[in-house]
Amino acid sequence: MASLLSAADTAEVKGRLAGQLQAALEHRWLIEQAKGVLMAANGWTPRPPSSGCGGRPGPRPRRLADVARDVTVGQPLPTNRRELARAVASQAKDRQTGT
Repeated sequence: MASLLSAADTAEVKGRLAGQLQAALEHRWLIEQAKGVLMAANGWTPRPPSSGCGGRPGPRPRRLADVARDVTVGQPLPTNRRELARAVASQAKDRQTGT
């Protein structure tokens, strides 16, 4: 019986991991598209992966997929920390109210 429970637990963990990987793959195209939009709009060139973003994180990190979605639909990104904080708070409120 214990081995059956252990196998079920292992299967559940693997299932969760597979779901997380699938979600990452589904969002990857959106993130790459958003990077292209930002680079074209601002005349940026790709950074080497080791260069990182630098600086302190904002008031609360946003999911990269959410930022990518905003970029690809043309929504302007916040330009300062106050605007970013307002945008994050607005998103959180929208999620709570289901709008």
